[in-house]
Amino acid sequence: MFNLVVHIKSKDRSNISVLEYHLGEMAKMCPSEPGCIYYKVHKINEKVSEEREKIIDEFLVVETWGSEEDWKNHLQLETYLIHYKESVLPLLERDVYFLEELPS
Repeated sequence: MFNLVVHIKSKDRSNISVLEYHLGEMAKMCPSEPGCIYYKVHKINEKVSEEREKIIDEFLVVETWGSEEDWKNHLQLETYLIHYKESVLPLLERDVYFLEELPS
């Protein structure tokens, strides 16, 4: 399995509704793509520290694919190209993290 998370931050808070729409569309469509095991988009509400800090412009996408090849194929599909690469990518800053599960 191939796991990753994407931390997304809007470059401009006026784009939040555009990000929410396109990320929501991806959350609806990606789970039906070949090799997708898990795909969820979360809006970050608060940062927990000594004082709770309200967050309104950040998202976390959690993905699990059958293989890295499945994920790479996803990057070539219309859902990714239209709703992410063309519509959302110019509006955000992001960090992508590949994950390795620890044995239990």
